[in-house]
Amino acid sequence: MGIRSRMVAAFGALLLASLLLFGVGSYRLLLLKGGAQQVEYQQRAVAAVQAGVVAELSRLQLEVRELAGAVAGRLADSRQADARVLAALADFQGVHPEVMSVVWVAAGDRPWLHFPVSRALDRRALTGSIEGHQVDAGPILLAGEHPLLRFLVPVPHSGMPAAASHVVVDTDFSRLQSLLRSQDAPSYQMFIAGQDGALLTSSGEPLFAVLPADALPGGASATGGVGLEVDGHQYDLSLQPLAAGLWLGVLTDKALLRQQVMSAVQQLLVLAAVILALFGALLLFLIYHRLQWLLDRLLSYCREVLRGSRSAQLQLDDTGGVGKLALAVGEMGMRLQGADQHAARLAYYDQLTDLPNRSSLKESLTRLLEVMGRSGQKLAVLFVDLDDFKKVNDRLGHDAGDELLVQVSQRLKQALRKGDLLGGNLSEEAEAHLLSRRGGDEFNAVLPAIKGPRDAAMVAERLITDISVPLMIAGSQVSVGASVGIALFPDDGADAETLLRHADMAMYQAKAQGKNKYYLFTESINAEVRRRLEMEQAVAIGLQRNEFELYYQPKLNLRTMEVTGFEALMRWITPDRGVVSPAEFVPLTEASQLIHDLGNWVIAEAMHQMAQWDDILPPGLRVAINISPRQIVEDNFAGQFISLAEQFGVSPARLEVELTETSVLTDEALVHEHLQTLRAAGVKVSLDDFGTGYSSLTFLRNLPIDAVKIDRSFVSRLNQEGGSQEIVISVLELCHKLRLETIAEGVENADQMVTLLNNGCTEAQGYLFAPALPADDVLAYLSERVLPGG
Repeated sequence: MGIRSRMVAAFGALLLASLLLFGVGSYRLLLLKGGAQQVEYQQRAVAAVQAGVVAELSRLQLEVRELAGAVAGRLADSRQADARVLAALADFQGVHPEVMSVVWVAAGDRPWLHFPVSRALDRRALTGSIEGHQVDAGPILLAGEHPLLRFLVPVPHSGMPAAASHVVVDTDFSRLQSLLRSQDAPSYQMFIAGQDGALLTSSGEPLFAVLPADALPGGASATGGVGLEVDGHQYDLSLQPLAAGLWLGVLTDKALLRQQVMSAVQQLLVLAAVILALFGALLLFLIYHRLQWLLDRLLSYCREVLRGSRSAQLQLDDTGGVGKLALAVGEMGMRLQGADQHAARLAYYDQLTDLPNRSSLKESLTRLLEVMGRSGQKLAVLFVDLDDFKKVNDRLGHDAGDELLVQVSQRLKQALRKGDLLGGNLSEEAEAHLLSRRGGDEFNAVLPAIKGPRDAAMVAERLITDISVPLMIAGSQVSVGASVGIALFPDDGADAETLLRHADMAMYQAKAQGKNKYYLFTESINAEVRRRLEMEQAVAIGLQRNEFELYYQPKLNLRTMEVTGFEALMRWITPDRGVVSPAEFVPLTEASQLIHDLGNWVIAEAMHQMAQWDDILPPGLRVAINISPRQIVEDNFAGQFISLAEQFGVSPARLEVELTETSVLTDEALVHEHLQTLRAAGVKVSLDDFGTGYSSLTFLRNLPIDAVKIDRSFVSRLNQEGGSQEIVISVLELCHKLRLETIAEGVENADQMVTLLNNGCTEAQGYLFAPALPADDVLAYLSERVLPGG
């Protein structure tokens, strides 16, 4: 038997003796202590959870009262009261994930408000809860497949009975379950049950759905505890009362004592291991010097390998573990160089397209700039961003998006390798760094030794043309475009960072002009970027300060001169700049996420105003709301629009949406679906700014709309030499054949009105009839006009 085997045997014998010595002597003592520890541990856990549940229910009851106070405060201000109450409900639900629904039960015939709006509202059940329970007296248990706790709190409101208006909050048991889990342990399970014994929530997988009859309060065992057997395991069950008729239960596994004993035995084993380590230290001391010598030799060899020495050799008279380690280290040294090369490629090349990445681009561009600077030559940096890439990702999936990026990168490589683009062939090294992937759907191209902007523009046009050719992706034909920004060295920057940033700015300017465009950087872009950022910040602050208002411009029937409706137009009245034209801020917000906030505010405000006018206005009168391209392509736009109208109590027949041709072209299939849903609900749909986009007979015939609005740019040139009269007449004839209503915008004189009337235009709006009016002036204006049906 070798020394290694003898050492293993000796260590094993010592370990076994130590375990027997400590285990046998301590077993009885541990057995006695285990039972006491079990009871003490359980009592502490139950007390902690019981206090936590009571505190949690009290906290939520208090916060619901605060919500009721907030609702009362917002009701006190009649301006936008419903919208502000709904916002308060939404804010409360947003900070309480356990809340399933928040409802304001209004007094009288006033519409109830609830959030989330997508959750069905059971008015009969809510009314029953209010009439059948004491209000503000703690939570009410709602039993069922998904049990809930309901909090009823009256809303203090001046001039109303104390119980006329209520806030109703339904919560699930997720917070209480978290409290149970905070005191959970493998040896026991905690749960909350109702008065009928039905299990409501538990800290782990429930062992049963309903408590045994003798375990319920008043049963054979009451709350003193009962023994249970579940799936062959013995448990002790005890119950403690909670608020709202709930019970806190603890189900303890009787195997806890044995587990505690085993835990103590493990501690003894650790002590035994320490004793064995002392014996082992003596043996280790004897072999230390031998092992140290071997390790010194191995360390010296490793240092030579790390320095890159290929002649390093290691000869040891040891065939054991150290010798094998030496062989492994030698093999590792041979592989280090290959690993370094692979790591360098990972750091400097994009793994999807195998193009140089952003880090590689900066280094190669910096070197090129030094060469160009010394030789006095020009260089261009192109920033290429794909148009409509997100649509491919959303429709066909990320794998298809990756395949698209690979194919586009190959097309870009081929385009840049064509010598006729730059007037000469490039070296292989230069070609390898012409193109790089910046990330996402963005690429950079570097064009060294160009003559001027014309060369860069020519390359940009060729790249845009090549990218626009349809691709086959995942069995489908896919088309994308490209927006290209161009920055020149040394005119637009002297270093890589500046050139890349300026090319990026130019790319966004190209994208703002439409798809498949390129743009050369100018200093004015810097000022434009700053102006855009300042305007976006001002709009966001204006929304918070309620600086926006809706004005309403009348629409008239040209034959009867009756008012048929109003178009809601946004006005921004600032304390420092006065009235800001929508032409200044709307285009900027449409390029950012702010258009969603503005658009949602316009929809809610227009519906709120229409709800106030509903009993006053004749049935045929509508309010038209402009919808932005970004809003109309939201997945659930139509459903949310109709749902919001229901919340405000506004009939869809009172509403009209206006959208531009470009909005439809953003995602035709989705927009068609939304428009069909809106029309089916009774909402009128109008195509705005007609004639300024890409309209055709086929486009209009297939579009689910009710009316076409003739753009003011055509109306303003009516009856002028070289004007737009023939265009307007053609549009009116086309719409008449398609049985579409026509609405002329910007009518400012009687001659324009007569021409439109004689050629079949049905409605018009403009300063000839009335400007956009504040909401407070609308009723006074209507009292002077003839209304439909009046």
